[in-house]
Amino acid sequence: MDVAYVGIGPALVAKAKGADIKVVASNIVEQVNVLAIGGLANYFDADKPDFAAAVARFTQEKGRKPMIASYPKSALPEAALQYWLRNVVKLPADAVELIYQGEAQIQQALSNHAVDAAAILEPTVSQILKRQPDAKVLAQGAQLFPNQPGAVLLVCESLIQSKPDPVQA
Repeated sequence: MDVAYVGIGPALVAKAKGADIKVVASNIVEQVNVLAIGGLANYFDADKPDFAAAVARFTQEKGRKPMIASYPKSALPEAALQYWLRNVVKLPADAVELIYQGEAQIQQALSNHAVDAAAILEPTVSQILKRQPDAKVLAQGAQLFPNQPGAVLLVCESLIQSKPDPVQA
């Protein structure tokens, strides 16, 4: 295959395994959001967005860490969440309990209040906001991981070298 349109996760894995590819375009940028429901959402002050403070208050008052669902490890939503927690919010790794699930399981966990938050994509964000009056978006894609690509166009490096004009077009 000379050209492929895939998610950034598979592209990163392929490149890490030595694939002769280059990302030449991306779209669906900044698609991951962190959405909270119920208790955790109530600890978050939209006027002074301080996720670390909300987590600390929640943990102290509830006697447990907030549970945050995300896609399996290495998937873009999980990577964006990890980046945000470590580099933006600066939470210690053990401040929250991370749960790794698929899309349908995350939707169900949010709908049933089995988790306190999730790093998720559209259309799940809009669906949960519509169905759950206690849901709030705590961080949008640009806040989580600026310029995070969701889907990319990969081209083999050899094709770029041999036929640069069609690739550029």
